[in-house]
Amino acid sequence: MSATTAHTKFDNDRLSVSEGIPAKDALNRASCLMAQALDISLVAADSNDCDSELGWALNSLLEMAKAYLDAAIVGMNFPSGKQGPEVAP
Repeated sequence: MSATTAHTKFDNDRLSVSEGIPAKDALNRASCLMAQALDISLVAADSNDCDSELGWALNSLLEMAKAYLDAAIVGMNFPSGKQGPEVAP
């Protein structure tokens, strides 16, 4: 049986990752979100006056990527679904 995500809530319960997503898929999705965040960070860095919307977009993408990563990590370490120690904030 391959590792899957654990149900994980983030951002004051506004975002959650469902239990049972294959860890490989969650890690792939996190990688895509982080790539988008990196692209936005380059635009923001090249901008003379950083648009606050870019900052919030970057924050949201990183929050989502972290949720997928954390859910995969917890799912791989605690496959029984029992919540283990918190992952790094």
